[in-house]
Formats: sequence, C-alpha cells, structure tokens
Amino acid sequence: ELGRRHGARGVICRTFAPHGSGLALSNASELLPTVVDGYDSQRKREVPGYTLHAAFAVLDGCGPPPGTPDGMTDAASVFAAYLMLDAVIGNQDRHHDNWGVITTADGTRYLAPAFDQASCLGYQENQHKKQRLLADGIVASWARRGRSNHFEGCPNLVDHAVDALTAVPAAAAQRWLDQLASVRDDEWTTMLE
Repeated sequence: ELGRRHGARGVICRTFAPHGSGLALSNASELLPTVVDGYDSQRKREVPGYTLHAAFAVLDGCGPPPGTPDGMTDAASVFAAYLMLDAVIGNQDRHHDNWGVITTADGTRYLAPAFDQASCLGYQENQHKKQRLLADGIVASWARRGRSNHFEGCPNLVDHAVDALTAVPAAAAQRWLDQLASVRDDEWTTMLE
C-alpha cells in the first residue's frame, strides 16, 4: 500500500523479519560490498560491480526462501527465477535494495522472498502512449527494449534472465521454465486484468 512516514512517501508492506522474531533482513546493498571491492552501495541506477556473479557470490551458502518448490535447494536458483519474473513482467527495478538475505537467530541464511516488483508492466507510460502501442501493434517491440537499469551494463531483461538461468543447475532452470510455460493464455489475461 502507498503510505507516508515522517513526510516521506513510500510503501507499507509486511515485514519479512518482524521485531522480536530473531530474523534480520540484510538488503543486497549491505552484502555486495563484502564480495565486490569498492562497491558503491549508495549509488542509484547502474552500479559498477553489480553483476550476476556478485549476486550469486552473496547468495553462496544461503538457502532458498520458505515455501520454495521441492527440489530447489540453493538461493541462486531462486534468484534466477526472480530475474525471470522481472523479464516476464518488465520489472526494470531489481536494484540492490530490492532483494536481500534473511539471517535467523542461529545464523542460518536464506534468500528473502521476492519483493517490490511494482515497477513493471509499463507503469510509467501514460494511457495515451499505451493505447497507441496497442493500436499500432508494437507492444512486443516496446517490451523487448526492457533493461535492468541497475545491474552493470544495464542488460536486456530477457538476456539477463537467460544468463541467470544458464548459470544455475539445469534441473532448477528447467523447473522454472516449465512453470512459466504452464501458465495458460487465459490465466495471463486474468492476471493482467
């Protein structure tokens, strides 16, 4: 939900690490400097050193989030699915504060559930442009221009997802691709509506 706190605009969302739970959420911006020398965790937009390799290094030794499908045993395989989701919905905003790692009281670490995918589906385009894209039949070419604005090199969203899925175990990548392929056209329509 949209909200304000002390005059600052933001969102209100359920916490992954409620006070007193013994859980602590660390955003990737706090973790990437531990694996990338000179990493600028304050930088906005494209960040040098923010790569798939660096993200996977942060996730090394982490488990998947609770509720992950059976057979997914590593965080990197699930993070690859986050990037696949970004490609599907056109989310160009997977910056280093839009994902993280949760640490339990006993020191167990796992990838936080996905959060903040709101910058997607052309949300910044005005209604007139959306109607023109539809009328001109050029939505597909417009969608292909989607980029990950924060990763080094601002990779194309689809290429970035393919790179991530190629870097994880083949069985995990295939599981996500099968799950994506199983969504019927009428289900897409229902979700988008």
